[in-house]
Amino acid sequence: MMSTKKNTRSVIKLPMEQAAVTLFAMGITNYQQYTKLCADGERPDFLPSSLTTYYTNYPGWEAFHELGKNASNLYEPFFGISYADVKKVVHEYHICTKGAYVAAFKKQQLPPGTPADPETYFSEFEGWDIFLAPKNRFISFEEAKAYIKPFKLKSSYQWRNFCREGRNPGNIPVLPDRDYAEFTTWADFLGYEDKE
Repeated sequence: MMSTKKNTRSVIKLPMEQAAVTLFAMGITNYQQYTKLCADGERPDFLPSSLTTYYTNYPGWEAFHELGKNASNLYEPFFGISYADVKKVVHEYHICTKGAYVAAFKKQQLPPGTPADPETYFSEFEGWDIFLAPKNRFISFEEAKAYIKPFKLKSSYQWRNFCREGRNPGNIPVLPDRDYAEFTTWADFLGYEDKE
């Protein structure tokens, strides 16, 4: 359940194709119906109030409506995003500060329907400490191993050179043997077979 205190301009809008599919699914068949939807306050937050202004490549209503009909096999109609889904994305993206959330919002790196201010948008907002991802400095040991394996490093020396070259993304420790309790051997961590 969303709160009534919403600023619809502060919600990430749908890409044009998905907006067309969604409006088609809603049964909006002409531009007058869309403007009425907006005027009546019934426009979903994730749709822009002005299609022509928001979408730089907006082709006009007839082509837009046709796009909605034809693209329905490529896009699902979108009817909103829940607080739980936004929170899940925030955790998956390891967004652990309010500033990082705002930056991701501004860069439109979050899904459509995501609000700029979840605190006022969602009535079920539990607080920033719960909403944001935990402030872990490093990704999990298994995630680190999965990230490193494609580089085919074969020793701690190669790993340290890799880090010195600036190729470590920063969320994997330079000294994994010290910082990961799960660390057993370099062969295991780097993903190569130890011949000895």
